[in-house]
Amino acid sequence: QEVLIANPGLAASSMEQIVEKCADLKLALKLVPSLDERLNSGALAQLRAIKVEDLLNREPVCLDMALVRSEIEGKCVMITGAGGSIGSEIARQIIRFDPSELVLVDNAETPLYRIDLELSGLNGPTMVRPCIGDVRSSRSLERIFKRFRPDVVYHAAAYKHVPMMELAPLDAINTNI
Repeated sequence: QEVLIANPGLAASSMEQIVEKCADLKLALKLVPSLDERLNSGALAQLRAIKVEDLLNREPVCLDMALVRSEIEGKCVMITGAGGSIGSEIARQIIRFDPSELVLVDNAETPLYRIDLELSGLNGPTMVRPCIGDVRSSRSLERIFKRFRPDVVYHAAAYKHVPMMELAPLDAINTNI
């Protein structure tokens, strides 16, 4: 029904041939503006940052935030791998639902320290409790569970690069499971 020409450097003779063919076939013809034309027309202002949804090949999941709040508010919530990219983002999201305590568990001191500083600086009702611990150690987990008695646990301490973990399946199982 429509032909788009996306080559701004197309020779005039080629353009003429395409116009004639489209006219014969009764097809609409449009020219995609060049990058320079788009930038000069203010298209730069219409650019946006890439969102996670752009990278996923599916529709985003919509959460029932009232249900999430009812599961978290006023409770002791523990996050393993809290210093990692996923665990720290889970912590940032959860703290908005006012748990009584947020127990941040990680075996890496510096990332745990950073997320503790970030969340403790929010001055909300939640007590943020950083805790060095290793999910691969039952003694470590027993100590943490006895001390804090979490109501909810988010297990984000995990190896996430599957091809690498296929080379070390026992380590992946010990950490992820």
